[in-house]
Amino acid sequence: MTNLNYDVNEDGTIEIPVRVTSSQTSNIPERDEDIVQDYEEQYFGTTNDVPPHTTKAKRGESSGIWERVRNFEAPPRHRYKGRRLVAKDDSDRIWAALAHASAVLIPLAMVGVVTLPSILLVLLVPLGIYLAFRKRSEYVAFHALQAFAFQTVCTIGAIVVLFILAAVTIVSAVASFLLIGIPFLILFGLLLFLAGIMSVLVVFVFMPLYALIAANATWNGRNYRYPWVADWVDDQLLNGLLQN
Repeated sequence: MTNLNYDVNEDGTIEIPVRVTSSQTSNIPERDEDIVQDYEEQYFGTTNDVPPHTTKAKRGESSGIWERVRNFEAPPRHRYKGRRLVAKDDSDRIWAALAHASAVLIPLAMVGVVTLPSILLVLLVPLGIYLAFRKRSEYVAFHALQAFAFQTVCTIGAIVVLFILAAVTIVSAVASFLLIGIPFLILFGLLLFLAGIMSVLVVFVFMPLYALIAANATWNGRNYRYPWVADWVDDQLLNGLLQN
């Protein structure tokens, strides 16, 4: 056994020197880094925004892609939701409510004798209100233009779908009868019927219901925003073609 002589301090403690070689010190940070990396991969599944089970050779190649994915920003929805429009008086509330409520006339126009002119005449109601108030009341102008855009999209979209369904039904009926047979014709006819029902529901149920909700809100001086349509209208009024 080797006798080791150590100096005793005044307080009775003994200092024992510790010698660490340079090779050991150089490996300490690397081992610490490996421990942290293994811990993150085990409990978080990823390190440095790189997916797990990625080799060190591929980490440098994929880091740029994952950096772009992490920094991607989706287009904001309802980005103008905080914009407050206030009705100046009862007249503003009434005209804004009328612009929305005019949508209930479109189903009546579609079952009339002169269908297309009647529909166009009804669509001109909110557009006319917008043109009359665009310089006088921002509240009325916004809601009138919003009502016009919403009614136009629903009405024209439903009409186009119905015309397409009618054309496809005629062509498919002839082709099915001559080439495929009656069973396929029945199945295809049911699918077209369901699509037609959905288009009719948009005009006769969905659009009037939303319009009445908006009319009630504006009648009471509140702001009502149709999904997606309201943001488009704000874009046109603030930054687009209709900017004052």
